[in-house]
This record gives sequence, structure tokens and C-alpha cells, in this order.
Amino acid sequence: MLEFDELPLHRDSPDIFVGARATEKLRNIPACRSGDVLVVTDEHIAIIGSSLRRVQEVLSQAGMVTTVHRIPIGHLGTLMSASRIADGIRASRPTLCVALGGGAVIDATKLARAAQREPWLLDQSIWSSARGLLNPPISRTLEGESALVAVSTRPGSAAHVSDRVCLSARSGHTRRLVAGRTLLPTAVIADPEHGLTLGCRILAETICEVLSRGIEPYLVTERSSRKADRVGGWIVVRTLKLGESLMLGNDLSSTDRVSLEWLTIATMAGAHIDEWEPSAHPWWCIQNTIAASVPRSKGSLTAQALPSILERVWNGDERFGRMSRWKLLERHTGLKSSLGGRVLRFLADVRQQGSGDGTPHRDQLIDQWSHEAVSLWAGLVPWIGRTLKAKDISYFLRDAGF
Repeated sequence: MLEFDELPLHRDSPDIFVGARATEKLRNIPACRSGDVLVVTDEHIAIIGSSLRRVQEVLSQAGMVTTVHRIPIGHLGTLMSASRIADGIRASRPTLCVALGGGAVIDATKLARAAQREPWLLDQSIWSSARGLLNPPISRTLEGESALVAVSTRPGSAAHVSDRVCLSARSGHTRRLVAGRTLLPTAVIADPEHGLTLGCRILAETICEVLSRGIEPYLVTERSSRKADRVGGWIVVRTLKLGESLMLGNDLSSTDRVSLEWLTIATMAGAHIDEWEPSAHPWWCIQNTIAASVPRSKGSLTAQALPSILERVWNGDERFGRMSRWKLLERHTGLKSSLGGRVLRFLADVRQQGSGDGTPHRDQLIDQWSHEAVSLWAGLVPWIGRTLKAKDISYFLRDAGF
């Protein structure tokens, strides 16, 4: 059985510090020895204050002078947020940038930093007209630019260890993706103390999203290895057990919260993913399209969709995954035939606590989501637009209760 410190990660993953009080590791980062720091966060985190104060204390003790950039809530997840951060970087020329927040804050800061060398990354017209994946990919070095430390406050979001940025051209628009190794932070801090105020519902939806990132690529890959499958199965069973414990009314212990941080990282930066081809599931594209127009977390959307995905796999619909891969997952989790029932029970419990209102959406809106998912991702993600056309996506969403 693996332990987290034995978990193989991507060769070029950033320096990763995980654990209670990991925020203090900021002092160990070379760029933290002198100069100015731009701390980027959102208005909500700034108002609550505890995480921001902790980061500022550590930086102050290291002799750094901090300036705080607050992203307005209405700008989160948009290109505008990255543009404003880029202006702040150009104005202050900090030695270090610290992105303190969830995926929207971290992604915007990653893009703003990369745009110091590649200004086209902030071109509104490119983001508005691009398909799902912006082209060309980023390839230049960021040598000489500010170092970037991503301090995650939201377990489940893997933006801090991802070489991708997912933002929308403007509020209410579907997010596009840009990828490149220079988008990776210099270092990552995952300190569960920053998430202590998260309630049970948010934690449950978080675990649901991590679980889906473990299951979905496992099911669609057509190339793998025994080692990769074993690691993937271990991640799924560890995540499921955390979720089941939470749904039984147990608080997540400090050890559990550290485990959740590691599992979040593993589903994005685990070396086993390099052996999976393809590793993108159609639901990722569909989910991002829906998320742009409904006030629900991705975990909540996934709790509603994943049962229908699994039912299709079990019934032989290979557009959502292969039954042979599900059988391998049963074996490598050690749960065998009980895996499906346990996953479905956990998802039902998450929905029971859920943030959705349960009201089906208009057919017109569902069809709009489906056509947009195809127009953005056909030819970029397997099955989308080829065997999984807009009418098929609409049928799936209605069947899943959207």
C-alpha cells in the first residue's frame, strides 16, 4: 500500500509543501529572502482575514514587504482578473507573487505572470474567438520574472499543481483553456489550516470532485500500465473512504485534511496520469460549460452527473468509459463488486446535502450547453463531436436530471 510521501509526481512538478503549518515553508523559498511581495487574493478571503494575516505574518518575519491585490468577486474566473493582476505586477515588479485562494485566484495569477513575457495571453479577442484550447501553447521561459507561490485555500481545486489555466473571456461565458509548463508555480503550499472554516457540504462536494478526477480518466484511457492502474485505484479508494466518513457525520481530522490535500494533488500531478492516453473525460468539457451559467460548484454538478456516467459505462456505452476499465478499477481498489454501490451511495448523500435547487433546466438551455460543448471541444477531447454529438449530450443531461 502506498503512502503519500511515496506517491510519484510529474518530473517537472513544482516544489510542493503539504501539511499543517505548511504556510511557514514560505520562508524556505529562495525568492522570499529579500524584496517586495504581491499577494493576490479575493475579496472574500481578504474580509475573513485569517489566511491573509497568516501569510503576511510569515512574509513579514522573513523581511518581505507585502502589497495585497484583491480580486472583486464579480471578476473571479475571468480574463479581467488576470489583466488587473498583470498591471499590478508591472507596476510593482515584485520579487515574489503569492496567489492565495482557490482555483480562480491561482489561475488568474498564473496567467498574469506568464503574460509578462507573452502579452497575447491577455488579448480579449483571442479568448473570445478561441475554441476550447487556446493555440499556440506557451513555450517561453519565465527566467527573470517574479517567482510564484500558490497557496491553496480550497481542497479539491488542483489549479496550484496544474500547468493549465481555465478562465472565461468575461463573466457568464464558458471558460477556455491554455496550457504550458511556464504556467506552473515555482512552489505550492497546501496547508489544511486555510480550509478549517469550510462546512460539511462544501467538503463533501470537494471530495466528490476529487473522486471524479480519479474515476473518469481511469475509465476512458486506452493506454495504461499495471503500476498506473494500481496507483489510480489507491487514489479512488482513499478518496471514497474520506467521503464516506464525512457523510457518517465524522469531522475530518487534521490527518484526513492533509490526506485530502495530497489526493487533490495526485489527481492532477500524479505521474501515473502520464501513462494514460487519453486522460480527458467528456464530462470535464460539459461541466465547464454548465458551470458558466449556474451558481453551483463543480462538485455539486459532478454529484448529479456521475451516477448517469457510471450507468452508461455499466451498460456498455464506451463514449463515457469502458466496462473493462471499470472491472480493473474494482480490482485495484480492493472493493471489487461493492465499489459501484458505495460510490453511488456517497454521491446520493452529497446530493442530499447539495447546493442545487433540484429544478430541471429549460430544454433550450440544455441544448445551448450541449451545442457549446461541441463547438468548443470537438476534435480536442475524444468522443466530443464525433460519437458524442450535441443531441447525445442533451439526452445525457436530461437523463441526469439537469
